[in-house]
Amino acid sequence: MQGLFKRLFQKAKNNLNEVKFDGIALSVVLSFLVLVLAGNIIRVFTNGQSNYSTFLEEKTELTKLQEKNEKLSEEYSYVNSEEYKALLLRDAQNLGRPDETLYNTKDKPSFFVESPEYLDLKSKADYSDWWLKLIGR
Repeated sequence: MQGLFKRLFQKAKNNLNEVKFDGIALSVVLSFLVLVLAGNIIRVFTNGQSNYSTFLEEKTELTKLQEKNEKLSEEYSYVNSEEYKALLLRDAQNLGRPDETLYNTKDKPSFFVESPEYLDLKSKADYSDWWLKLIGR
């Protein structure tokens, strides 16, 4: 049995020595390089697509931020203007221009003025005309 394995091993060794791997090895190496390059091209293409979508999202975000910046710049310039400072001072210190008349409106307004004749119910016997006095007819 050992002799059989030795002969088979010797025949396989002789057959492998006769086979020329020069062209096959080059083909295998080139095929491997083509597969690696194709994989890299596909990877770069998919990364490019995701990068482009990220670019578009960032571009829209940038335009929104630029619009917000423009509004805030306008508001900042208005707040730093002399007109706004004068308006703020007039409101905070209750100041007015020489040709203006100022009125104090900080007291609570009274919409219903109570009359003593309406409050004294002891002298009132007939309540049938209460709504006339209330409406004022």
